Amino acid sequence: MDERKVRQLKGFIESLDLFYLEGTVLFIHGYPTLEFLRTLQHYREVTGKALNFFNADHYRKAFKSSEAMRQYAYVREGKRANYLLYDVMDAARYYKKHGRSINALFMELEIQVVIHGHRPQRSGVQVDYEFRKWLPNVRMIGNDTKVRYKGLGATVFSSKSDGTMEVLFINYEK
Repeated sequence: MDERKVRQLKGFIESLDLFYLEGTVLFIHGYPTLEFLRTLQHYREVTGKALNFFNADHYRKAFKSSEAMRQYAYVREGKRANYLLYDVMDAARYYKKHGRSINALFMELEIQVVIHGHRPQRSGVQVDYEFRKWLPNVRMIGNDTKVRYKGLGATVFSSKSDGTMEVLFINYEK
């Protein structure tokens, strides 16, 4: 890429948030880890701020240093020291092992729904309630549709006034 395109891409990436919390719904690229949720819990306790402020207060500032940015990397080799997010290779095993602690943190942070991507199901189909066995109070919605294999996909959800949520998965095959 030429220098202008690199700057443009860098600017675009730096404009994005690490996660977004809307009411009780957490949108995040990959699976939320125990370390990440503990960090959010600590952030809220120390600052008293809404969790979305973490993006400006910590995540965006990390772009100034490659060392600081590493804590947000989705490394394929699994967990490394001081990483908040990493590629959970076997999410079922991870949530089976850490589910009780993660479920408690979700409840404390008032997160009831997680819409995530990053690790597609082998089937390439979006998944709802993936880990109910280990995270009984959280609706986990996998939104990775193996786009490179199956074409575009989307998750559309609507929240009703009674607190229920409807989810529609849209997968487009070429």
